[in-house]
Amino acid sequence: EAVLTGAITGVVSLAVTVPLDSVMWGRPIWPEFEVWYFNTVDNRSSEWGEQPVHWYMTSALPKGMLATAFLLPLAFIRLPERIKHGFGPKKEIGNEPLLDKSLVWYFTPVCGFVLLYSLLPHKEIRFIFPALPMFNVCAAYGMGRLHQCASPGDESRKLTRYMTGLMYFGGAGCLAATLIGSLVFTRLSSFNYPGGEALVRLRWHLEQSIPIQQSASEEKSLVARKAVRLHVDVAAAMTGVSLFGQKHACNLIFHDEKGKPTTVPFRVDKSGYEETNSSDGELMKFTHLLTEQRQVGGFSMIEAIEGHPRLDMSARNIATEETIYIHERSGWRRI
Repeated sequence: EAVLTGAITGVVSLAVTVPLDSVMWGRPIWPEFEVWYFNTVDNRSSEWGEQPVHWYMTSALPKGMLATAFLLPLAFIRLPERIKHGFGPKKEIGNEPLLDKSLVWYFTPVCGFVLLYSLLPHKEIRFIFPALPMFNVCAAYGMGRLHQCASPGDESRKLTRYMTGLMYFGGAGCLAATLIGSLVFTRLSSFNYPGGEALVRLRWHLEQSIPIQQSASEEKSLVARKAVRLHVDVAAAMTGVSLFGQKHACNLIFHDEKGKPTTVPFRVDKSGYEETNSSDGELMKFTHLLTEQRQVGGFSMIEAIEGHPRLDMSARNIATEETIYIHERSGWRRI
């Protein structure tokens, strides 16, 4: 029944999303399949960096769950019940075993999913987002166990009630700490897209620096000369320069003195990251750059965008550093 339900859901989902994605991208596309093929069959994801095999277990999942990770073992171990009944007046431990297998059949496939992805050299926490809901379900199950054992109305001894109550408040503290941590990380994540911010700032800069106020013939000549060709390097492309951001940036429309709209040609180029466009001579065919390099020969820096956020506990704020630089070819505005 589960397989049938999954198959029907998958077919319906593809029937809805594939046409929509194809319209958005302007070509027939199944994005999830292309990503899977690129990462697994071609195994080219390592081009974007590699992490050790244990990275998901030792870094990604702890960051994704935060303090609620401490509740996860309680979904499979009846520790609160053992403490409660073990110290009770009748020492009623019950016939149930110490290990609780209620969620094992649901949790095991998810662990297998994470382990399979651990075999790929390139790892990102977003790759295991589909697994996080099941991890959260198990943590919630563990918290429910603490709540049930700490509920009043039984005849437990004072020491037992104290211990189960302490465990319950410890679990509640984990939830509160996770909520606060999630809010902090949400704020931090707003600084994780300097590439996208740079593209927005470049559009604003172009709107201010391309004066469309000549006569009709002069205007056409100016627009032709002022065509924008932007090169985006790896660092900028990985930090927010999306297709939708590109389309917004490329839609540069100005109005002359008579209110007539004029479009400035704008092309975004992401090809030849390390080889083709590695020399200054090759870069000179572009009018603007979004790059992690502070200095580029033949270009002048317009603005530096902050990124790489981190918590500065001593200053009690979010510290950032210059990450993506907006460059304009020297003399371009004087053409």
